[in-house]
Amino acid sequence: MPATNSKGIQALAADTARHIQSAYEAPSILQIVQALVSDNGCGIEQNSLKLLAQHGCTSKATSVGCGNALAAVLSVSAQLKIYTRTVDEDAATMLILDSNRQVVDRSFIAGNLGTTVTVLQPLSKLPVRYEIAKSQGARNKKDVRHWLTLYYLANYHIATTLVFVGANQGPQIRSTGLSHLSSLSLNNVVMSVCGASCGASIVEVKFPNALQPSNTPRTIKHKQLDGVSFEGVFCKPGCEITNESRLPKFGISINGAVCKADVLPGLLERLLVAYPTTVRGKAIQHFVGILNLVVSPTKLDISLREPSIQRQFEVECIEAAIAEEVISVLQRHSNPTEMSIVRAPVAHKYNPSALPTQSLAQWPVNRREVGQPNGSTQPSRKRKAKQQQNTNRPCSDQRSKMPWSQSQLQLQLQLLPNNIIAPESIAKSVPNCAPCSDTMDIPRVSWTSHSPELDSILSSGQTGRVLCIVLTNGTVCSVSTYKSLPAGHGDEVSVYLIWTADILLAMDAYCLPPLLDLTDSSIIRLKPEFKSRVCMALINNH
Repeated sequence: MPATNSKGIQALAADTARHIQSAYEAPSILQIVQALVSDNGCGIEQNSLKLLAQHGCTSKATSVGCGNALAAVLSVSAQLKIYTRTVDEDAATMLILDSNRQVVDRSFIAGNLGTTVTVLQPLSKLPVRYEIAKSQGARNKKDVRHWLTLYYLANYHIATTLVFVGANQGPQIRSTGLSHLSSLSLNNVVMSVCGASCGASIVEVKFPNALQPSNTPRTIKHKQLDGVSFEGVFCKPGCEITNESRLPKFGISINGAVCKADVLPGLLERLLVAYPTTVRGKAIQHFVGILNLVVSPTKLDISLREPSIQRQFEVECIEAAIAEEVISVLQRHSNPTEMSIVRAPVAHKYNPSALPTQSLAQWPVNRREVGQPNGSTQPSRKRKAKQQQNTNRPCSDQRSKMPWSQSQLQLQLQLLPNNIIAPESIAKSVPNCAPCSDTMDIPRVSWTSHSPELDSILSSGQTGRVLCIVLTNGTVCSVSTYKSLPAGHGDEVSVYLIWTADILLAMDAYCLPPLLDLTDSSIIRLKPEFKSRVCMALINNH
């Protein structure tokens, strides 16, 4: 240590600095679990085994871990039993270390790839904390389950299982605390945690968004966002998910490490602007969102267990970027609109001036998300389009099946409850309307954005036929009609109605390139990245 009368600044001795940095404690069962659930899964090489449980030694990436977790756990426990095997080894190595970090036993056994750590008699070196942990068994289970759920949401590509093993007299009692399979989508993970019923109440946000056109004006272009990306799932305004035992109210992770919400202290207050005013200023009692943030290691302070962003200015820039991106998506879902399909006759000649003057383009931005209905399973109202009776129509139970001829039938979207496009007014305003010879009767239809059939269609990259296109001015036309419009007409595509694999899909076209890769035959290839934009019609003809 420097002398007491020293006036200059001197570097501490290496042993002193190492001792200070090793002040890593594991005073509870939860912190022991947090320390252990951090292995890289690749196994430990033989020449590195001698450094196990030594202070300042780690096999983690440079952005996480301080190398003191195993040492801290071992210092308060009786023994550590470690199994490890790398991909280049034929057998796994078993090591047993005592509390003095001495190897008690070492042998080769059959084992899986990676590293498994077993803590024997945790907290036994701290009698008071050991008794407290025994008396709070139920609370410890709840805390561990809650933290592992957060860890799984931050690292959903890793399968997570928690099993409680009882050491009572007689046979061991095992109970599954939680079990989650690995996934490729945070949206699916949230539904697996809190139930598929919440699928219509959540929305997924990604930045940068691969579907965002490069020419779309943006304000978040600060250089402080270099190397920053994030994804999240948030509750839609007007919806509540109150399953607090499984989902946190607001969860944040940085580079896969679970963090407290105060790592971005002003973010939650910014996000609440998108929710009803009755929520603001009150304690949040329902799920708001999950945010997984990826930040360049050069911007992080990793000296503590939870990483934090070093500079306050970068914190504010990241908060502003996240809030702008999330709020823009939430506002588009603020008043979900139910869509039902109605039948309308086709005019002999395309005449946009004869169509209703009320325009979808006049809606606020947060009301244009017609491709993402509320997903309610309640049946929508029956359509009441005025049609002439067809005496040659078969029995009412023999309803016609889709697909239908585009030349004989045109679809209009009735938007409830606002009735922006009313089929009756369209039928009256279009001149020379002749009744269609074909009929369609769908008494009940609802929309869902989550189903195994829809996931299969998008993941396999199937093709579909575009039945019609809804423009921002409310006009509905076919692909060929849209392509024949004069250049510079100013009407953009709002919704694609697609038929594929005997399933009717509606895809929101907001901010997508015009017509995507449509061919002259109206064929479109569906892609996995359209997941957040596509919903499927649930049609019941019985």
